[in-house]
Amino acid sequence: MPQTNTPPQVLSQKELRKREVWQNMMSKKAVSEKGCFSATYPNSEWVKKDCLPPPKDPNAPTLTVHPNVGYQSSNILAEVKSPSTEPKISIAKGYFDSVTPPTLTEMGPYKGTQNLADAFTIQLNSQFFPSPPACNNVAGCLGWEQFIYSKNQCSAGPCIFIEYWLIGYGPSCPTDIKWIHSGNNCFIDSSPQNATALSAAQLQGVLLTGDAINDMVMLTTAGKMDKANGLGDLVSLSNNWNTAEFGIFGDCCKNQASFSAGTKMTMRTQIINGNTNSPICGVGSFTAETNNLGFDSTTPALAGPGPAVIYTTSSAASGALPNCAIAQTIGDTHLTTFGGLLYDFQASGDFILAMTDSDFVVQTRQVPRRPTRPDVAVNKAVAIGTGKSRVAICLAPSSAEPTRVNIDGVPVILREGKPYQLPGGGDVVLKGDTYIVRGPHGDSVRAVENGDYIDVSVGLGHWPSKVRGLLANSSDGIDSIEARDGTELTAPFSYEELYGHFTKSWRVLSNESMLSPCGSDFERSVPKKLFFAKDLDPSLSKMTRNICKQAGIENKALLDACTLDVAVLKDSDAANVYKTMPNPLVVGDEK
Repeated sequence: MPQTNTPPQVLSQKELRKREVWQNMMSKKAVSEKGCFSATYPNSEWVKKDCLPPPKDPNAPTLTVHPNVGYQSSNILAEVKSPSTEPKISIAKGYFDSVTPPTLTEMGPYKGTQNLADAFTIQLNSQFFPSPPACNNVAGCLGWEQFIYSKNQCSAGPCIFIEYWLIGYGPSCPTDIKWIHSGNNCFIDSSPQNATALSAAQLQGVLLTGDAINDMVMLTTAGKMDKANGLGDLVSLSNNWNTAEFGIFGDCCKNQASFSAGTKMTMRTQIINGNTNSPICGVGSFTAETNNLGFDSTTPALAGPGPAVIYTTSSAASGALPNCAIAQTIGDTHLTTFGGLLYDFQASGDFILAMTDSDFVVQTRQVPRRPTRPDVAVNKAVAIGTGKSRVAICLAPSSAEPTRVNIDGVPVILREGKPYQLPGGGDVVLKGDTYIVRGPHGDSVRAVENGDYIDVSVGLGHWPSKVRGLLANSSDGIDSIEARDGTELTAPFSYEELYGHFTKSWRVLSNESMLSPCGSDFERSVPKKLFFAKDLDPSLSKMTRNICKQAGIENKALLDACTLDVAVLKDSDAANVYKTMPNPLVVGDEK
C-alpha cells in the first residue's frame, strides 16, 4: 500500500539561517582521520561512527557509452566551461531548492519487490573518462564515479557511499581489490556511513556533496550531517572530473523511481573548480537508473559565482526531454529565438532554422496560406541533420494520408512510442501527433502536427553555444538577429530589413537541402506586406482574442500572436501551445 508521508518540519527563517551557518561551519571542519562521521545540530564536533559493510548492488551506467555525453538524454548536466583549459572539478554539490507538494510520495522496485515506498537513490555522478592506470591500459575502458544516497542498498538502513566503475574492462576484473563483475564492466563500493532516512516529501533543502580531492561523500539535512571517505582516488577522478550530473533515480539496478502526480522539483548542481565562471549547461545522463519526471518549457538557469545549473522537473511533464536552450516556430509563423526574442517571419520557401558547430542542422519549409491569407505562412515540413543522419518530416498532400517520414533517404513508418535508432546515436520517436528527434549530443527537435501545419521546437544540448539561423540571436544581444553574412538587425524590424537580404541569406541552397524528400514543388516568395493581429477584421479579432484570453494567455505579445493564429488557422486549439510558453524578453514588431 502507498505510504503516507509526514510533511517536513517547518522551520522559521531565523532558525534556517542558524542551521545554514552551522552547516557551512561543519562542512569546512576537517577531521584528522578517514572513515565515517556524523554531526548533529547544534554540536560543533564530528563524531566517528562505525562504517557499514560495502553494498554490492550495481548503480549501473547507461547501456551505450559516449564519453562526456552518455546515451540517455534524460537529465541536465553542469559542465566546466572549457574542459581542456580550466581546472577540473574538485567538489560538486547537488541541492533540492524546492520540492512540492508536501504530501508527495514515491514508489519503486528493489530486488524483486515492487512498489516500495521511498525506493530511490540520490546520485551525484561524474562523466565517463579515460582512466589508463585503473584500466590497466585496456583499450576502450573508461572510469566513472558516483556519490550515492540509498535507503535499501546497505545492510543497516539508509546510507551514503561512493561507487567506482571500470566501464568496458572486459570479461574479468582486476585482481588487486575485490572488484565486482557486472556485464562487461567492473565496480566496487566504499564502506558506507548510516545516513538520515529520507522520504520523498522531505527532500527540500537536502544537499549531497561529492569531494574528489578528499575522496569523500557527504549528506546534509536540516539538523544532521553524515560523511564517509572512499577507497582513495581509485579511478583518478580528481584529474578528470569536468561534468557533474545530479538527480534522483531508482534504487540501483536500472530501476525507475515513480513519483506521485503533482510532483515538482527544482534542483541545483554546483561545481567548484577554483574559479567563478558560470558552468555550461549540458543534456545527457550517465546512470541507467531513471525516474518518471520530465522537463517543461522552462530552460535551466546558469548561476555564478558559486557556479551552478538550476533546473526543474515535474510529473506533469513526464516524458518531456530536457533542453539547455529552446527556440521555436509556431502557427503562422511566430519565431522565438534561443535568447527570447519573438518576431513574425512570413516568407515562403525552405529556410535554415538553426545550425550549430556540433553537426546539428534544422531546416523548415514555409508555405503561404493561399488563397485566404497569402501574406502569412505556416510550416509544412521540417528536416533535421544530426550526427550521421538526415531526418525529414513532411505533411502529406491530403489529411487522409499519414505524415511522411524519411530517414537517410529511405521512407520509414514509425511505430507509436517505439524509438527508431539513428546511426551514430540518437533516435526518432512518434508520440501521438508529435515527432521527437534526438541527436547524439543532446540536441533535439519536437515537431507537432496540427492538421495542415507543423509547430517546431528546437532544443540545444549545450548552452551557451554557437548557433546560427532564423532562431539565433546575433552576438550583440537578445534584441538582435543576423543574416548569414553577419549583417545585424536590431528590433523592431522593418519590412525591408526582414524580407530583403536577411530572408535571402537563410534560404536553403540546393546543395544543402535536406527537404527534397518532401517534394520540390513549393513557392519561394515574401509577403507583399506585413500582417499582424491588428490587421484582422475587428469582430473576428475580438472573438479570437477572447478565445486566447480564456486559455489563460495574458502577455500582450503572446496574446497578439495567439489571436492571429486562431483567426488565420481557423482553429481554437491553436491557443493551446501558448499556455506553456514563457513570456518573450524582446518583441521584434514592425518599425
